[in-house]
Amino acid sequence: MPVNILVVDDSKVNLMIAKAAMKDIDAQIDMAMSGDECLEKAKEKKYDVILLDQLMPEKDGLTTFKELRADEGSPNASTPVIMVTASEEVTEDDFLKEGLSGYLAKPFKAADIENALKAHRII
Repeated sequence: MPVNILVVDDSKVNLMIAKAAMKDIDAQIDMAMSGDECLEKAKEKKYDVILLDQLMPEKDGLTTFKELRADEGSPNASTPVIMVTASEEVTEDDFLKEGLSGYLAKPFKAADIENALKAHRII
């Protein structure tokens, strides 16, 4: 049975890279290009994991994550969220302190995503 994954990034190129990196994973991959679009999709469908870009215009990843967690009626209020970032100024501990499940550093390889999903028992 495929896992349901939501990938959130404001760059179409990054969304395509993430999708290509997961081509060997049995997954149904949905995509969102903003924090608000992520929150809307998260109200409509239960995901096994959300890969969330940290730096997005308007609503960044951390704000989106906090709003997702605050929406107790959402089917994804407790879904594992892995932050994806190109920033070298933050560490995994910074994200874990905020309640995130982990993080992936950009640029990432297919094995990085697969390892993160295995670590959280998604696949």
